[in-house]
Amino acid sequence: MRQVVFGIILFSVFASVIPVLMQDADAAQSKKICGDKLCSEIRKSCPSGEIRDPINQKCYPGSSGWKITGYFLPLEKDYPRDPLVSAYVQGVKKNGSFDYTENNSTYYLKQFRSTFLKEIAIQGSGKTNENKILQKLDA
Repeated sequence: MRQVVFGIILFSVFASVIPVLMQDADAAQSKKICGDKLCSEIRKSCPSGEIRDPINQKCYPGSSGWKITGYFLPLEKDYPRDPLVSAYVQGVKKNGSFDYTENNSTYYLKQFRSTFLKEIAIQGSGKTNENKILQKLDA
């Protein structure tokens, strides 16, 4: 009999605590800070024609017709395991010699990582291990 009474008391105490805990969780959620404002204020929509900045949560005039394009500068050092391939580079070697000439320009053969050259073909330029910029020449 004593176990039953204890179980009933425990249940009634536990049942009375649940609504209080749920109320505290709701209150904490409504008072949660998002940036410099309460989260409950941020959830309000922006005025017509404005959009919310996801970082600072402020409303700004909106616009359309934008196209965002990303570029990166390939670095030869990022492709250390790729096989080396030879490519003609405009200019002269350190000793002043060159391997090929055309239209008053000199070229010499130099080796680069294969994927590095492929990325230069896409991006337009890249940075070599010698800290020089290698650019794709349009033919």
